[in-house]
Amino acid sequence: MTIAHGWTFPLVPVRRFAGQAAGTRRSLRRGDGDEVVGSRPYRPGDPVSSIDWAASARLSTARNTDVFVVHELFAAERPRVAIAIDHRSAMSLYERPFPWLEKADAVRLVTDLIVRSARAARIGVLEEPRTSGDLGASLRALVLQRARLPTGSFVFVVSDFLGELDPRHWVRLRARAWDVTPVVIQDPTWEQSFPPVGGIAIPFVAAGGGDVREAWLTRRAATRCREAHEGRFRSLLDRFQRLGLDPVVIDSSDPGVVLGAFLDWAARRDRLRRRAT
Repeated sequence: MTIAHGWTFPLVPVRRFAGQAAGTRRSLRRGDGDEVVGSRPYRPGDPVSSIDWAASARLSTARNTDVFVVHELFAAERPRVAIAIDHRSAMSLYERPFPWLEKADAVRLVTDLIVRSARAARIGVLEEPRTSGDLGASLRALVLQRARLPTGSFVFVVSDFLGELDPRHWVRLRARAWDVTPVVIQDPTWEQSFPPVGGIAIPFVAAGGGDVREAWLTRRAATRCREAHEGRFRSLLDRFQRLGLDPVVIDSSDPGVVLGAFLDWAARRDRLRRRAT
């Protein structure tokens, strides 16, 4: 399955930076933007248009000599898009003929849709750092790329979030003033909940070797699984809310469903921005 040609979603920033229009962000470095950070003495090579004539005249009068002062500006930088993907073996489950969410397909669809949407908005995409580990390894590699991700860049973190993740990773991402969005890929029946399969032999796939094994559960055990899984899913969403993150939940590998989830995410952000203004 692939995303249809022309299917994209708007990349809506969660907040405006320094009053600038969408598409530009205030940089931590000096450059050729349009926001004044201060003044400094003229240096050979500075454009004449950067000279602060009023300040230059006052300083020249005070010193009784010609002195030129220029505006120093923040560099105008467009945000970029980065995608951090969980590469655990469990993220490759499950392939046909199992009737569960095919996570690998969902990850490919999500990645393709984000890249298409960034290109449609003329926003650059940072190539995913090459890692062979879990989500923590992907996030550590991403933080090392901070010089290539300006303030306000979009960072999508793609995982089922069923593995252990050090909470400090979120702190590091937010400390960079990046716009972080978790993309939660979970099966709605078996991971967000659990069906009433007591008394039935169920085939499961081992995440490591891919071997199929059957498990037999009592009705009581199936009920406990459902309560545990639903509680785990609620706790995950609550944790993101406390961190100020608005996740995109993907529970299908159908391209239309994936697109709809991201369109809903963009609509929520747009409503928040309108309320803020």
